[in-house]
Amino acid sequence: MIEINKKIQDVIKEIVAREFEEDTRLLKIKDAAPEASIAG
Repeated sequence: MIEINKKIQDVIKEIVAREFEEDTRLLKIKDAAPEASIAG
């Protein structure tokens, strides 16, 4: 039971980390090209 919970926690951490990386990447793109975000 405890091992299963740990695996689930690891998967959730991985998903959250991946989403966080994507968000920071999008923010960097917006900062790098403000005219693109205005056009979009």
